Amino acid sequence: MAESLSDVDLRSYQQVLLHWIENNPQKKLSFLVTGKTGVGKSRLVNALVGKDVAEEGRQRDSCTNTSTPHKVTIEGIDVLVWDSPGLQDGDANYLENLKSVNSTHGLDVVIYCIKMNDNKFYAEDKMAICKLTEGFGKDVWKKTVIALTFANQVQDPDAEDHDKPANQIYFLEEFTEWERQLRGAPNGILINLDIDSEVLTALPIVAVGNSTGNPKKPRPLPNGDKWLSELWLSCYSVMSDNAGIALYKISKHRLVSAATAKALEAANIDPTDIPGDIPFTKEQENAFFNRMWESFKRVAPTALTATGVVAIAVIATLFKK
Repeated sequence: MAESLSDVDLRSYQQVLLHWIENNPQKKLSFLVTGKTGVGKSRLVNALVGKDVAEEGRQRDSCTNTSTPHKVTIEGIDVLVWDSPGLQDGDANYLENLKSVNSTHGLDVVIYCIKMNDNKFYAEDKMAICKLTEGFGKDVWKKTVIALTFANQVQDPDAEDHDKPANQIYFLEEFTEWERQLRGAPNGILINLDIDSEVLTALPIVAVGNSTGNPKKPRPLPNGDKWLSELWLSCYSVMSDNAGIALYKISKHRLVSAATAKALEAANIDPTDIPGDIPFTKEQENAFFNRMWESFKRVAPTALTATGVVAIAVIATLFKK
């Protein structure tokens, strides 16, 4: 007979979970965002964090340096964003500066940005990927997310703007080609750097659309995907347990369950029209549940005996609505 919620003390699990989250010792999140100047790093981070933490600018010079991070405090968590165009721009001292930042502050996640609508994989990016690996070691890719920016501007040059099927096919083909060049055998750059195959398989590569106007109201991709949710989940998936909880804490007022997102869509309301919200699909929601529950079990051994039904009911309380 299947176990029902009445067979367990659900409230007790919820209290333990919330206590664990509230007392998470990590009070700082450090993001390293690297990519050439003009690749959309600042706007990406502002959308991810939900605050204007990084300066946006149209100037061709870099807005930032590695000496002083962008900083904002959200829900008691200090969010530090280190913007690093220097790896691509040929600054010989940049790597040493980044290594100093990592040893002093620790980096919770690295977001490597490449413009998806570029028609080639530029030598500067290949060089920067090699430098990053050389400076931080191959394990840096365990906590890295590759963001293909300006993905919402990728469209078939031979198709009309309104030809959605053709543009969707072209978009997916371009995404597959970027995956091949990054980690595909035999000549993907990360393959050539001898990164462990399991690390490469797990490495998130996310197509990211850049917003116009309100940076916290992202445009969907040509295939209709909501990229902000996938970017957030990808960062969460590569972080340590404590860093992941810190990311959840700064975002908890923005996370929207799949059921709520579906209800909004049924009412002809696009969840992404609500500035700052991060609506999950059912698949994304399940991935979040599974990672959160695995982290929880490491600190609450009694959770090992709970069924999947109970786990879902407990974790579901963490959503905004």
